Amino acid sequence: MSDVETWSLVVGFLSATFVIPVLQQPRWPTRRRAWLTFAYAVLVGGAASWYFGELDFTTLDGPRSLVAAILTVFVSAIATYKGFAKETNIAPLIEKATSAGKLADETKGEVAT
Repeated sequence: MSDVETWSLVVGFLSATFVIPVLQQPRWPTRRRAWLTFAYAVLVGGAASWYFGELDFTTLDGPRSLVAAILTVFVSAIATYKGFAKETNIAPLIEKATSAGKLADETKGEVAT
C-alpha cells in the first residue's frame, strides 16, 4: 500500500466519524448526502495525491494514484460511517448538534434547535 493510499484510508475513517457529519444535514435526502460524501472524497483524495507528489499526468501512474486515493477515501468513509460512526451514534449526534434549522426530536416529539 502506498503512502497516498494509507493516508486516504486514515482520512476516510476520521472524516466519516468527525468531518462529514458536520457537513451533512440530517434532513437532506439520502442522494444529496451521498453526493456530498463523493465530492468530499474527490477533494480529499486529490489533495492527498497532490501532497505526496503523485499528480503527474505524463504517465498513467498519476491518474491511477488519483483514482486510488479518491476511491480509498470514499469506500473507507462509507464503511466507517455505516459500520462504526452510525452504529455507535457518534455521527447522528454530531449531525444533530451541527444541523441548520430545527429538527423534530423523535424521543419527545418536541422541536429541537
